Amino acid sequence: MKEMRISYLSNFGLIQDKVPTKLFSNIKKEILQFKPKNYTEMISGLSGNNIPKHYWMRNNIKEWKQYILNLSGEYEKHFKYLKGKTFLNKSAACIADTPWFNFQQKHEFIPVHNHEGVYSYVLWIKIPYDIDKECVGKNAYASCFELFYTSITGDLKNYKIKVSKNDEGTVTLFPASLSHCVYPFSSVNGVRISLSGNIFLNSQEVICN
Repeated sequence: MKEMRISYLSNFGLIQDKVPTKLFSNIKKEILQFKPKNYTEMISGLSGNNIPKHYWMRNNIKEWKQYILNLSGEYEKHFKYLKGKTFLNKSAACIADTPWFNFQQKHEFIPVHNHEGVYSYVLWIKIPYDIDKECVGKNAYASCFELFYTSITGDLKNYKIKVSKNDEGTVTLFPASLSHCVYPFSSVNGVRISLSGNIFLNSQEVICN
């Protein structure tokens, strides 16, 4: 009898990391001093009723960009995501855009969408609820962050992250084209605060018109 062979086909994943204590402390300090009138609102294609408000980050941008670009380098080491892209005729460095804060109120949600660029991320800054009081019974997805992808046979798959207080200071980085959504919470009247942004390839030349 011939030896049975099993092959697992590769796929991309996500990477999660705890932000360095000093950097995260400075970001939280900015949030504590946050006043909408002093910030520029970020209007996205998702802005509207029951959608969280977005505001461009003002402080700690240089330090944050350096950190998140280093994290995208770690992603590439593990998954070789950019190495497999052949639409460029030469290698290009990555550049991080200006991130934005998301202020999610009770019952607000972010529908399924994806981002521009090569990588996207979300940093959880403040979680006001107890996850055990959200994800109960039929509300298994309440307050969760969910990613969607297809299998080799074209079946829709999902990866659900139960975002809890333990995730404060945790950033999740993933391919920008990966669809995802954020479900509403309902057990408290607080605000869930996160930071999001994208990473692009820094092209110095115009290739297509």
